[in-house]
Amino acid sequence: MNKISYEFSKKEDRYEIIIDDKKTGKYFDAPGLVLSAEQDGVFPMFSGNCGMLGCCGAYVEVESIGDHIIWQKFWNGQCHGKPELEDELLEFKLTEDFIIRPPLVFNRNEYKKLTESLVEDIKKKPDQQKRFLETLERYKSGDRSNM
Repeated sequence: MNKISYEFSKKEDRYEIIIDDKKTGKYFDAPGLVLSAEQDGVFPMFSGNCGMLGCCGAYVEVESIGDHIIWQKFWNGQCHGKPELEDELLEFKLTEDFIIRPPLVFNRNEYKKLTESLVEDIKKKPDQQKRFLETLERYKSGDRSNM
């Protein structure tokens, strides 16, 4: 079973993804992560230092099965929310020495607690909260493009 957490980066003003206790150099697309805890589908999940999903980020196909949330597939962030077969990534290089390959399997309860904690942290930052809520609503409507 994989583990997932985050650490707030003051420098980047974003939430760095930590997978299996390793920093990734990638940052959560918070609305995508939160929605992935609520429903199955393909979600914008992370971006790199530039902050743009379309530059060096990825979409993730997420499925809930029993007590697990599974990241089934990855797609290049440049696919604009509508992954095509040719955009699928068999692996994703997070850092020079950390590559992930699907599937990644997370404990559902821990994943949900992580998203709840992230939402609470975002509430403390009004400028982020407004963008977060607007983007979350857009994602819920089905528009998951990397605007």
